Amino acid sequence: MPIDLKIIRTSPDIVKQWQVERGLDAGSVDQFLQADEVFRRLTTDVNHKGKLVRQLQVSLRPGKDKPPIADKAAIVAQMRQLQTEIAALQKEQRLADAKLKALVCAIGNQLDPKLRAMYPALQKPRGSVSSRKHSFDTMNAMMQCTLHHFAKFPSHQL
Repeated sequence: MPIDLKIIRTSPDIVKQWQVERGLDAGSVDQFLQADEVFRRLTTDVNHKGKLVRQLQVSLRPGKDKPPIADKAAIVAQMRQLQTEIAALQKEQRLADAKLKALVCAIGNQLDPKLRAMYPALQKPRGSVSSRKHSFDTMNAMMQCTLHHFAKFPSHQL
């Protein structure tokens, strides 16, 4: 299950610490924050330009109290230009969203303190062993925990 985005945005230093505890790269948090900033900026731009298009559409509607529109062609051209810009921004936004989703899946949640106490392999500092060995030890400890759970609760087996 991916981590809550609000936690990454509000407490990136804590999330980086969790990454190190898991033997993962803490730089992925910074990459996520940069991608998130780009995605949020694009979303704001799309929403702002969409609001401008809606305002122009309302200005073109006939009404009892409205004077006739002299520059109707100019307003329509401006709307089309804004819609073209919106389409380009939405394309960028979809790409940024895909990148954001991939990055958030690479960030791990906090390790359960019970697991750390049960399995010493999860407590090894990252610098004392190679990261590949540490990742293997972590995976092995997690598998042992899963097997222990299924042995304790056989009705939960697949």
